[in-house]
Amino acid sequence: MRTLQIKIWKTFFPALILASFDASFGLCYRVGDSLWSIPPYPDFYTSWSSSHTFYVGDSLVFEFDSEFFNVLQVPRLDYDSCTTFNPMKILTVGPATVTLSEAGVFYYICNISNYCHLGQKVSVVVHKRSMNYPPSPSPSSSAPPESGRPSRPSLAPESSRGGWTNASQQVPAPGSAQPPLSIVANGNINPTRAPDGNESSFGRVDYGGMVFSWCYALCLCLLFGLV
Repeated sequence: MRTLQIKIWKTFFPALILASFDASFGLCYRVGDSLWSIPPYPDFYTSWSSSHTFYVGDSLVFEFDSEFFNVLQVPRLDYDSCTTFNPMKILTVGPATVTLSEAGVFYYICNISNYCHLGQKVSVVVHKRSMNYPPSPSPSSSAPPESGRPSRPSLAPESSRGGWTNASQQVPAPGSAQPPLSIVANGNINPTRAPDGNESSFGRVDYGGMVFSWCYALCLCLLFGLV
């Protein structure tokens, strides 16, 4: 049960952190960096939008005179044709703030007179926020030994006092099964036979089986003797 709780916590904890970032660190943009009105040229708001990157949690502020302008959120088709057959949101009191609560492309126009055809419309592309984790530390510079190649044994130091000999003289040929080396008290290196699993299995006496056989034979004898 605790393991399941830990898995659920690991799954939802990043989402909670991301949601808190969206709510706390969203930026506020003044549409067009000026009043929401008839632009100086048709692509004015398009150029402004393309020069910014919007994320979930950011806000758009439309500053306009409520007597002469408004803001309508419309689908793509109405945006392209400057019509308002299917308005999704209508803002008639300025300044109006729109919170970008989800990722996607959103379209806003002014449907008063022919202002939309004159360029009073804007589309914004909203991106999801991503959490960038620091890169994992690079592995140690020491390269692991190549697989399939036996490592070279270290050489024992030669000394005239302790009677040390070169360990390379005792290294067996590759593929041959040789006993490991052990150092005795006088400093010489002598082979020591390690227990072999095969030999021990052949030399083992199964006393349990012998006792069971004797008991079984004794029971048979007693049984037939009583009969």
